[in-house]
This record gives sequence, C-alpha cells and structure tokens, in this order.
Amino acid sequence: MRVSKGPRFSWHDHRLAPSGAHGRFAIPVQVDGRPGVIAGTFVRVPRPAIWPWLVGAGVFAVAVASLARRAPLRVPLVVVLGAAAGAAALTATIAFAVRDRPGGGVGWAAIGTAAAVAAALAVPLLRLRGRRRATAAGVTGAVAAAVALSALPVFWHGIVVSALPARRVRGRLRRRRRRRSSVAPAGARRVRRLAALGLVAVAAAGCGGGSSTPATPTIPAARVTKVIDFAPGGSVAAGKPATISFRIQQADGSPLTKFRRGPGPHTGVHLIYVRDDLSTIIHHHPPLGGRGKIVDHVTFPAPGPYRLVIDVYPASCPGSATPAVPGAPAGTCNFQLFERVRVAGAYSPRPLPPTSKAQKDGGCRFTLDGAANLTAVVAQLVHMTVTCAGKPATFQTYYGALAHAIFFRKGSLDYFHTHVCEPGASGCTSFLGATRVTGRSATPGKLTVGVLVPVAGTWRLFLQVEVGGHILTAPFTLHVK
Repeated sequence: MRVSKGPRFSWHDHRLAPSGAHGRFAIPVQVDGRPGVIAGTFVRVPRPAIWPWLVGAGVFAVAVASLARRAPLRVPLVVVLGAAAGAAALTATIAFAVRDRPGGGVGWAAIGTAAAVAAALAVPLLRLRGRRRATAAGVTGAVAAAVALSALPVFWHGIVVSALPARRVRGRLRRRRRRRSSVAPAGARRVRRLAALGLVAVAAAGCGGGSSTPATPTIPAARVTKVIDFAPGGSVAAGKPATISFRIQQADGSPLTKFRRGPGPHTGVHLIYVRDDLSTIIHHHPPLGGRGKIVDHVTFPAPGPYRLVIDVYPASCPGSATPAVPGAPAGTCNFQLFERVRVAGAYSPRPLPPTSKAQKDGGCRFTLDGAANLTAVVAQLVHMTVTCAGKPATFQTYYGALAHAIFFRKGSLDYFHTHVCEPGASGCTSFLGATRVTGRSATPGKLTVGVLVPVAGTWRLFLQVEVGGHILTAPFTLHVK
C-alpha cells in the first residue's frame, strides 16, 4: 500500500507523550519491507511564570486607558488595535495550518478560509471612516478574540509546537489577551507540541509501545537493494545438508561484489537463520567470492518456517541506502536483507520458555544477571558468567568477537545483534540511531553484554561463544519495557 507519493510521510502518534518532563519515543516503520525505527527524545517545556504577564497586562491596560481618555485618539486607537489583532490572528491561523496538522501536509482549506475572512474584514477597515471604521475594527477584534479563546488551553500545557520558540508564542498570546481592555484581543491559536511531526522514515531496526498496536506505516521505494537469484526455490529437508545461495543487487541495478574485510565482527556477511518459534538459531559467516554470489551450506535440525537475516557490510558506502555506521572506521556501512526458508516436515511451534537466569550447553553453565529491567531503545549492560567443569571459561575469538549476542523478538522476529570484545578492540560497538552500546570481556568466564533492542516485548537472546573449539549457544527469554 502506497501512503506517500514522495520520499516523506507524516502522521500523528499519541505514543510520543511522556509521563514526566522527559521521555524517549520510538516509532516502528517498515522501509523497503525491512523493520526500522524512528527514535528520539520528547522534552516537556515548563509552563511560564504567570506574574510577569499579569504585571505586563496591567501596565498595558493603564497605557490604553490613558490614551483612550483623549477623545481625538480613541478612534485611531481602536482601529490600530483591531487591525493588529486581525493581522495577528491571520498570521497564527496560517502558521498552524502549515505546522499543526496531525496527518502532515498543509491545511489549505483553513488558509483559504482565513484569507477570505481577512479580506472581508479588511474592506470596511480601509473604506469606512470615523466611528463606522471604529465599529469595523471592533468586529475585527471580536473575530480575533474568538480565535484567541480557542487558544486558552495553551496556559495549561507544558508542551508547545509552532514555527516560533515556545516562550515567544506564549508571550504573543498573552500580549493579545491584554488588549481586551479596549478592543477584542488579537487572534491566538491553540498551541501543542506534538514531537516528531514530519518524521522521515529511513531508519534501521523496529520499535513501539503502549497498550495497543497501531498500524505501522510502510514507505515503499522505487529503487532498492534486494536479494536476487535466491535458491532453493522450494523446501529443504531437515537433518540433511542444504545449499543456500543468492546475490545482492544494489539500488542502481549492479551486483554487490565487494565486502568489508579486516578485524572485528563488522565485516563480510552474517547469515542468521531463526525458526519462527525462536527454538532454533544458526549463525554463519559464509566465504565471499569475487563475483558476488554467496553460497552457504547449512543443516536445519528441525522442520518448520525459518527467517534468514542477511546482515551485510559492504566494502564502501555506495549511497544513502547503506548509511555509514557512526563511530566505526570510515566507510563502514551496514544493512539487513531478509528471506524465508521452509524446512519440510510437520511443524509444531514450541512455546517460548519462561525467563531463566541460567542455561547449560556443552557442559558449560551460563548465568545471567542484570536483565530484570530492560527498556527499548536504551543502551544497557547485563552480565554473564560462564563456567565449564566448575572453572571460568576461556573464550576464543569467534567471527571477530569473543561473544555474539543475537536478539529476536517473539512474533515479529525483529532483530538486533551486539558483540563482546577484548578491551581496546575496535569495531565492536553496535548502534541504534544515535544510541550505542559496546560489550567487553577482560576476565575469563566474565562477559559484559550490551543490550539495545528497538521495541518493547518478549525477546529471545542467543548468546554464542567459542570455548575449546566448540561453539556454544545459550538462549534466554527477556522481557523489555
């Protein structure tokens, strides 16, 4: 479904409002069929103190009353104040028709109506003279006052959105209210800050929250990087070696043939197969030839549907479709593509195991601490203790890192991947927007694991390490707020 003819799409989202002065928000989107997230921080602007405005209103009222005592000045005074109020109301109406539309875009109907009313009120102001002109100015002020009355709730809100800074907008509104002593107040608009109106959807990894599940906007693109020549076209057998192959076609139509190499885990192509019920994960780094064809040999242990995550690090950044990784070596880019693999046989989804602090694999025990209060889009560290035969495990470098923390969300299969490296190692930091996290291990048997997932929900953490030449995988169920 196309929701926008251009590269931008705006919508109103009530999940942005925080309960306190500050709050993080994250909006799930799909870009080119891939889950993404628009994340940021919502800051509540404090209400302005009321006493300076009361003092100013009193001074203004005294000045107007003083001028109004002089008979020759009364009509010009009313005309000037009425015209100023009308001009302010027209300006505010146009500004908010441009900036305060929940669905985005411009409120041309509101602008047209305001312009028509302004023209109708301007004609008698320009053509009439004397007391009739003053009467016309009073009508103009009354119309402006009607607009101002709808803006009164601004003084009960600590959040403001408009083309002008919040305090300046409130100041203009209060100045218009003070004019009521001689003529109806200048037009004012209701002002609310709806953080992140006009968000551009070009993000990476998905997120949301709240008691309901709002629709996720999908933003298609005419030219995209995609998987081509994917094989096999049908199902594969469980328990037998299968060959998976494909190519990556870039947005300009050319094949991707060069991938980043070097130390650290952010290199080449990571292939991660996960069964839909999160009971099975397979993690491979296939060899990369010079012609762009990627071939992987894999044995699936059980029947069922699998999602294949193709986590790609090209040798250079060809364009905006593959953004540079912040803080990584120059030219480091990253994107994910996704495919489906069906393993033949009867599929009976397994229920997700409950939360546990300990798991065993290959004779080693994994103990997890610090995962009780995890929050989406917030970088946090949890601690893992690994013992084998009662002794601290000695970790070996596995695909460029001492440990891989691979996260999948229950149901949607949203994905994130962090790493644990030796102190001082480069290329180990993972990013979600401007948020970053790095896992470290300086002591045998001890891992500090970075957690940074894009959306609340139930997640499955697969922690993978190499000990004694064997790849060990410890799965944990996590609940993220």
